Amino acid sequence: DVAGQTPRILSSGRQNTAFYQGMWAAIEADGRWEGEIWNRRKTGEIYPEWLVISAIKDASNQVRQYLGIFTETSSRKEAEARILRLVNYDNLTNLPNRALLFDRARVAIASALRNQSTVAVLHFNIDHFKHINDTLGHPVGDRVLQAVSQRFQAELGNDILLSRWGGDEFVVVVPQATAEQAVAVAQRLTVSLQQAFEVGGGHYHISMSAGIARYPTDADSVVQLLRCADTAMYRAKHDGANRVEVYHPSMNAGVERFLAVDNALREVLAHGGQGLSMAYQPQYSADGARVVGIEALVRWQHPELGQVSPADFIPVAEDSGQIIALGKWILEEVMRDGQTLRQAGCPSLPMAVNCSSIQLRDASFAESLHAICLAGNM
Repeated sequence: DVAGQTPRILSSGRQNTAFYQGMWAAIEADGRWEGEIWNRRKTGEIYPEWLVISAIKDASNQVRQYLGIFTETSSRKEAEARILRLVNYDNLTNLPNRALLFDRARVAIASALRNQSTVAVLHFNIDHFKHINDTLGHPVGDRVLQAVSQRFQAELGNDILLSRWGGDEFVVVVPQATAEQAVAVAQRLTVSLQQAFEVGGGHYHISMSAGIARYPTDADSVVQLLRCADTAMYRAKHDGANRVEVYHPSMNAGVERFLAVDNALREVLAHGGQGLSMAYQPQYSADGARVVGIEALVRWQHPELGQVSPADFIPVAEDSGQIIALGKWILEEVMRDGQTLRQAGCPSLPMAVNCSSIQLRDASFAESLHAICLAGNM
């Protein structure tokens, strides 16, 4: 088939005349050329190869032959493409991941800077998604995330960047958007979730909270813009969830307070509850004549934050997951105080201890409570 033919029978047509002129000029000058080239099989299939061409000369330094050695690079290119996809795309939803989001958001901001335009960043978080994973299992949670991404893609099309930020969070980048337009996009996406999701034979209703920040009004970098959008999203969840909030600088105060209380509470619990104490409030009969019970109330005095109200630190403990450790400390402290009261000769009265719904959903709560009661002889 190839006898008497030239290598042109293998030409793919992908390289132009200038490419071949440069290749042969290098061979004539250096006696050698190597590089990647696309060739054609007998079947017509086009494939990439790494080609090395060497000029073979005789004793008088005249070129007599050319030797071409090639290695097919199809598998390497496919592997490179798979690696590139893994680096830039989320494996579960096939959406751009955090790395690609940063890259494309930077491009959008650079374009907005040149054109004196705007960029809006929308940060979405599924409300109470942990309940789905905890009660139905992570495979069901994964299918819900895939279904959410598909609805969002159908709503946004290809002109607006949608990415999975991680976990149950998604980020949308909308170029040239006013605050009103960004809110409209966020509302469209939240409305798209109103229809129940059919996953694994079950029907599930979910909602999302969203925060919006804009360049250059709120921040001038991708990192700061995402931070502002995250702050607004947290405010939306704090105010009741299933909401859309636009960032305002005043929101930072609330986030800073949350972080301060969160970090301080972690330190306190790590050091045996130092600074925490229990107060006991009597419960009277309807006529007010006698005490019929006691309610245990936790108090916290911090050296820097001062007297921290339970209305401040209990929601923080619930949001951060520290409520399990805090609840255990409270129960153990109540049992110790109960023993002290009995030893002092006080009458035995029912004692009420407030528990978070998060504690009640904890699979180990009943066993832990039983062990604490046994240790306290209750």
